[in-house]
Amino acid sequence: MTVVIDYREKSLPKYLQKIEDMGIPMKIGKLPAGDILIADRLLIERKDSYDLYRSVVDGRFFDQLKRLKDAAECSALCIEGSIATPIVKHWTKVPKEAVLGAMASALTKFQVPIISLPSRYWTVDFIIAADRVLSKKSIGIPKVCFKKKSASVREQALTIVQSFPGVGQKVSVRLLEKFHSIENIVNASVEELAEVEGLGRKRAERLKEVFTHDFGN
Repeated sequence: MTVVIDYREKSLPKYLQKIEDMGIPMKIGKLPAGDILIADRLLIERKDSYDLYRSVVDGRFFDQLKRLKDAAECSALCIEGSIATPIVKHWTKVPKEAVLGAMASALTKFQVPIISLPSRYWTVDFIIAADRVLSKKSIGIPKVCFKKKSASVREQALTIVQSFPGVGQKVSVRLLEKFHSIENIVNASVEELAEVEGLGRKRAERLKEVFTHDFGN
């Protein structure tokens, strides 16, 4: 698969030596839309934050999105750098609401996803990653396994007590603090249960009904 860089992308080629070093064929050519074509399938329009603001003002943004959408089966808008950089907003005098609205239109009206990357070096790394995926060289989605932490006996007890009808997190803590064990809670009288703050007589009676119900009948 080949990565094609549009000939008008004057600032990007000097960053692309890494792509060639990875053994990915690359060439400079004329693209009908966008700036980067990856594996003949993914077409990317690349903008730094300054160009994003400018393109919204001069109207290029929406025209570029339309041509991007029409030119390839899969397209994306890649934004490099922070759009909140004060100096960019100072130079362009564009309100952030206009830029955010344009980005929302990219997603909703044109169905063009937005990729936010911190720098051109990250763009190069993304190109390499996308080429691997589209060329089926990728090993797939990396699986991250987290070792499940075993719950302590106290945590298990709290979970059980919280499952009682009418008992929430705070009341479950109070019940265990008063009676010290689930066994003692189950064996407590209605009067003793009702003394727990937040439980009350009716809930205490309901608990006792559940604790003493004969499920064999």
